[in-house]
Amino acid sequence: MIDILIFGILAAIMISNVISPFAFAMGYVWVDIFYPQFISYNVFHNTPLAGIIGGLMGLSYVLADRGPIPKIKGMLALYVLFGLDITFTTYIAVEPEAAWVIYNPAVKVLIAAAFIPLVFRTRVRIEAFIQVILFAACAHILPWGIKVLISGGGYGKSLGLISSNGSALSESSTMADFAFASVPLFIYLVQHNTILNWPLRQRKILFGGLMLLFSVGALGSYARTGLVTLGMVFGGYWLRSKRKMLLLSLAAVLGIGLLISSASSWTNRMQTIVDYQQDNSAETRLVVWKWAWDFTKDHPFGGGFGDYLQQNVETDQIGPDGQHVYVTRRAFHSIYFAVLAEHGYPGLLLFISILAGSFRCLYKVRQATRGLPEEQWCYDLAGHLQIGLFAFLCGAAFIDASFYAVLWYQLALCMCLREYTLQNIRQPNGAAALPAVEPANA
Repeated sequence: MIDILIFGILAAIMISNVISPFAFAMGYVWVDIFYPQFISYNVFHNTPLAGIIGGLMGLSYVLADRGPIPKIKGMLALYVLFGLDITFTTYIAVEPEAAWVIYNPAVKVLIAAAFIPLVFRTRVRIEAFIQVILFAACAHILPWGIKVLISGGGYGKSLGLISSNGSALSESSTMADFAFASVPLFIYLVQHNTILNWPLRQRKILFGGLMLLFSVGALGSYARTGLVTLGMVFGGYWLRSKRKMLLLSLAAVLGIGLLISSASSWTNRMQTIVDYQQDNSAETRLVVWKWAWDFTKDHPFGGGFGDYLQQNVETDQIGPDGQHVYVTRRAFHSIYFAVLAEHGYPGLLLFISILAGSFRCLYKVRQATRGLPEEQWCYDLAGHLQIGLFAFLCGAAFIDASFYAVLWYQLALCMCLREYTLQNIRQPNGAAALPAVEPANA
């Protein structure tokens, strides 16, 4: 049954591409987040669907969907340089076998993120891009929310569609990070939606319900990363709100209600965010981060993917045998320390430059569309994305999401918006702008 459903979706993508040549791009995004090849039991199991649809996406663009060349050449140059850097660090990797395994999906998502602004360059396409990301993520996150409502959730449980660590969103901390970081995108889709152009009440029910289940799943995972991300999302909207006291009061009521209704195991785990010395997991992360920093001093150009396999660090923790505990082969649990250790100072500089450039794109979009009623959707989307992306990156300080699709597609969305404003917003000399909304046969 699952194989039939996946086959039906893939067939619909093929047929849709005849009408709308960007359908393969949406199909690639869906495959890259949903992971149908891991869900299928027979026909599509371990089939390289992303590679197949990615090739069709490029071919479709060349043959039928060639648009104006993007003007955001600086951002594209950063992507190319970062791709070359991770290729170089893979060649010099201290763990070459592990490095090449990780390199393939990493470079694919980087290429896809750089390619996406060529395709998603109009309002309809941008909104379709957002909704494909969120609906594909629903397959992984909604089971968390539903099962938490039934069972109460818990730490270390695998409640997603795929077993834990089977995909980015099947791991509890990454799932919680993205679940809360996607709240601003849901809010945008309630405010503006030309594809699901339903009455406002219906949009509130659909996207508000999804947002609620995302939040329940994130909280029920007991992932502390999610609480950090939620705090950043709230802080972003609080800073921009004209009703700050009302928001603080509402947050206080919800916070008290959460503490009263939640299990003591949940509150005890959340307290370790502050009392990290009492939590072995948190203390181990500090040891690993220090190892990453010291490792980079000896390998300034990075050790390549999988260099954490070199770890063998003595800690202050005492084991049952009375001996000091050693940390070995522990993942970095930080996007920034992972990039630093794996790709060195040049890699971290390029990565931070891409992040900074993405936020600059959003800032420029809001500058260009401020006060333009016909482009209010673009102004609002850039603002929501600023909050959501910043929150995700704050949460990612505690997880290694450096080459996860859910991050790079948010970064690609920044370039899509910037490209849209460069191509479509009326210039000061009065030159006519291109249509803000793409026709239905886009």
